[in-house]
Amino acid sequence: MTDYTVHMASGGVARWGNPVPTANGDAWFNYETMGTVKLAFEGAGTHFLNALITGLDRITPEGVVPEGFGHVQMQDIEGDTLFGRVTWFMEGEVDKGRFDFSGGTGKFADASGSITAVLTGLPANLAAPFPPSGPMEFTGFTEGTGTLTAPRLAG
Repeated sequence: MTDYTVHMASGGVARWGNPVPTANGDAWFNYETMGTVKLAFEGAGTHFLNALITGLDRITPEGVVPEGFGHVQMQDIEGDTLFGRVTWFMEGEVDKGRFDFSGGTGKFADASGSITAVLTGLPANLAAPFPPSGPMEFTGFTEGTGTLTAPRLAG
């Protein structure tokens, strides 16, 4: 069997760049997130990985981040890497991210699938103005479940 239900839990710090305003009052900013991820595969154990995400998000004048995307690289202690893309979106009042995975190296070679996770976060400096007018750090935690096909992951 190579299809696994997988639960993801992660935490990290995103460094937001300078917001670039648009004509409608919103702004876009680049970000780079470094964090740690726990992937618990049903029937194939738990894997801990370092994660790097770099992308672009939109922020409203009210400080809401309704959309964005990023490219994802996760690497375990053995050097095996999982690649993907995350699409950030709002579902009602809840921040979510859909992580779509598209291959990797070692045990994650030929992996594919997706995990939808809830994002909970806040500015690292709670006293700083928000939305920011310049670079800032944002802490976050994601948790969710999905399905991954991982033909080289030993179950």
